[in-house]
Amino acid sequence: EGVSQLAELFQPPPSTAVPTAADVAPVAATKTEPAKEVSAAVALAGVATAEPEGVSGMSYRVEEVLLQGVKVHLRNRQSKTVNDIDRLRLRISDVDVALADLAAHNRAKIEISGQVTSTGRARVGEVIKDVPVANFAFSGQGEVKPYDLATKTLNPEATLIARLDKGSIFGGTTTVGQAAAKDKTFQQMKKNFGIDVSDVVLGGALQEEVVIDVNLKNSRVTFAKDTRLSFPDYVVTLRQGSWLNAAQDDHESHLLLVPSEPVANKIMEGVKSKMGDGLSATALGIFNDGKGKLGFDIISTEKLSKPKFKLGGQAGQIEQLFKGFGGGLLKGLLNQ
Repeated sequence: EGVSQLAELFQPPPSTAVPTAADVAPVAATKTEPAKEVSAAVALAGVATAEPEGVSGMSYRVEEVLLQGVKVHLRNRQSKTVNDIDRLRLRISDVDVALADLAAHNRAKIEISGQVTSTGRARVGEVIKDVPVANFAFSGQGEVKPYDLATKTLNPEATLIARLDKGSIFGGTTTVGQAAAKDKTFQQMKKNFGIDVSDVVLGGALQEEVVIDVNLKNSRVTFAKDTRLSFPDYVVTLRQGSWLNAAQDDHESHLLLVPSEPVANKIMEGVKSKMGDGLSATALGIFNDGKGKLGFDIISTEKLSKPKFKLGGQAGQIEQLFKGFGGGLLKGLLNQ
């Protein structure tokens, strides 16, 4: 639900019928208003899902299709989020398609950029209120294969490399303690094991540029390389091969969460105070990033709207030992 400057592009085209003399009635001269500008030369209101009859040899080339200066406003009543995209620019160029020879002629280039701001409703302590979710600029470029090679149907497959600027905002207004205010398992972790991350801020400003390399096909987005997101209190890496399908509300994500040095030190001090040096060393041996730092391997699966989490890596092998605590906290944290 929302409004967009793209709306005019999808209006029915004017009639192409040529009037006869009998159809035209004389009218008084009137002042002619200039035509309203539309910022795109080409608009596609629909696409064929199968090859039209009799056009097996159809081919076409397009030098450029450009949309720029576009604004999009989207409201999701179910998730209670509002998203605005400003200065959206989409350029499709070097389109080369020949249905008779798709192996050699089935490609196009794509460039996209814009600015996104997002707000949503979230519980902060005991209060549910509007909070900023994201504010970031993005840019990306890649290549598209418009047609499926085997079926010759229009079924685009794209590879895209996107970039998010350093300083982009994702969350940063809520702490773990606020997000898990009523989570008894979180309280048990702190009481029984000394693990206290209540002051850790969820998200925040990116501490470095992010490069995202993805493949898109059949509504499924697959991450072709590890994607590293560095926030003030922790770094989270989305592993290569992770994927999501928003259309089917499905996903499988493999994450590595590494706390910052101050946060990791605080966690380990809490564990030592409860469990002693020996068990603390054992915990670090289980929960580590492979480079000697405290780290947590997490696997998220099933519905995107209601993901299920479990521990991966070495910790996953002894997951039953930790069953009954931490699950609610992980879900609350990652849903942020």
